[in-house]
Amino acid sequence: DYVNMGDILDWSATENMTISAWVYRKSVAIDGNIINKKAGNLSTDSGYNIYQYSTGANGGNTCFLISDGTDQYVTCTADETTSTLNRWQIVTVVFDRQNGTAGSTIYLDGVDAEHGPYEAGTPSSVDAAGNTGGLCIGIRTELPVACSTTVNPFNGQIDDVRIYNRILSSSEIAKLY
Repeated sequence: DYVNMGDILDWSATENMTISAWVYRKSVAIDGNIINKKAGNLSTDSGYNIYQYSTGANGGNTCFLISDGTDQYVTCTADETTSTLNRWQIVTVVFDRQNGTAGSTIYLDGVDAEHGPYEAGTPSSVDAAGNTGGLCIGIRTELPVACSTTVNPFNGQIDDVRIYNRILSSSEIAKLY
């Protein structure tokens, strides 16, 4: 199952954001999209995506990717902070354009999950991140305004999705947990 929110929540070149969702992952057989407004994973695909890798090369890491169609920024949790199966876990992503990689991070269960070696690009270099695709929860975006029913569906449940147009502090994030 998935939710298509329609063509909403494109980000301007100056906006920061915090995105949070409770997830209950049942399997790591395939990569799973949590929140996606990006049709593809190339830097030429404008938009953003929060996803969890399968047990492949990145070992279940939770990642955030944002691109303006030219420049992109991606960060993933360190190997030792992978997604946990068969229990509820809160994933929170903070994207801070002004403070760059120091201010952009992924939290798992209210705790900074460290970036690890999977960080590339600079948040301030990413311009407006918008497209005509739908904001999809649990599946990948397809253009125009659609959600794929087959590409990297999240195997589990997603609840209490929150999207803020500001940076939540670490104490605010801890309260979500």
